[in-house]
Amino acid sequence: MTVWARAHVAVAETQSQRLPIITFEVGPFAQWKPNPEQIREAEIALRIVFDEAAIKLGGSPLKPKDLSSYGRQYFGKMKDTLRIIEVIGFCRTLDESHAQLSQTPLVVLDGGTCFFRGEYDPEKKVFNSFYFHGDA
Repeated sequence: MTVWARAHVAVAETQSQRLPIITFEVGPFAQWKPNPEQIREAEIALRIVFDEAAIKLGGSPLKPKDLSSYGRQYFGKMKDTLRIIEVIGFCRTLDESHAQLSQTPLVVLDGGTCFFRGEYDPEKKVFNSFYFHGDA
């Protein structure tokens, strides 16, 4: 059975492609919906953790692209009583349409630095976790 969720879709303008920035509505994947200000703050914090993680990769052949090359999915979830914003980043859509990306979080095994995931605490305005995918 397929479960559909509605999401707000914005499009990130990049030099090479247009990838969506999606905020999921409350539904099967999101327990609460982050407001536009929380998403804006998460985007600011994301640039910092993204750049820090990219620097740690150093001269690795897995060097990530610029953040502006990534689409993102945002959804609110609860960890105990704490509200967390989950972010999934992707530099390609794996042939998923914007409509499909706005209905289901992208699930990728491995995928290297083309994909990342993080948990943002909107209360403290920091990422509790952030990582690029591995490469098997």
